[in-house]
Amino acid sequence: FADKSGLKKHLLNHEGITFSCDKCAKSFSYKNSFKRHLLTHEGITYPCDKCEKSFTDKSGLKKHLLNHEGITFSCDKCAKSFSYKNSLKRHLLAHEGNSYLCDECAKSFIHKRTLKKHLLKHDGLEQLYFCNRCSESFRSKLTLTYHLEHNLCSKQSLP
Repeated sequence: FADKSGLKKHLLNHEGITFSCDKCAKSFSYKNSFKRHLLTHEGITYPCDKCEKSFTDKSGLKKHLLNHEGITFSCDKCAKSFSYKNSLKRHLLAHEGNSYLCDECAKSFIHKRTLKKHLLKHDGLEQLYFCNRCSESFRSKLTLTYHLEHNLCSKQSLP
């Protein structure tokens, strides 16, 4: 960790302290992540003027705009380049032998379990959760639960 405050924030994860959203089923280990999530329920968005994407906070939009500026971070060990510095840092772990690399797409993962879950996408075996009311599919059980609790079935897909 770069400083003591980073370590303190990380240690909160191990204490089981969570911040739960009373509007949906999500919970967060970090207060900042929780606050950022709450903005999604307020309906305030920051749209990109170069494409259709919009963001709940200005920092998300700023990061996204780098994609349009053509700024890239290139790996000096191979031909890959990235829009975000953090993506390059994560990729560099693969060259250091401290990560798990996908043979299909060369994406690197810090944890073996994350690579295993990722490989399911390539095999077409990714775990999906289906709504029994409208047959819509979701990648997480939590999202399906939110969908059901808030009666978000699309009218077109109802039987």
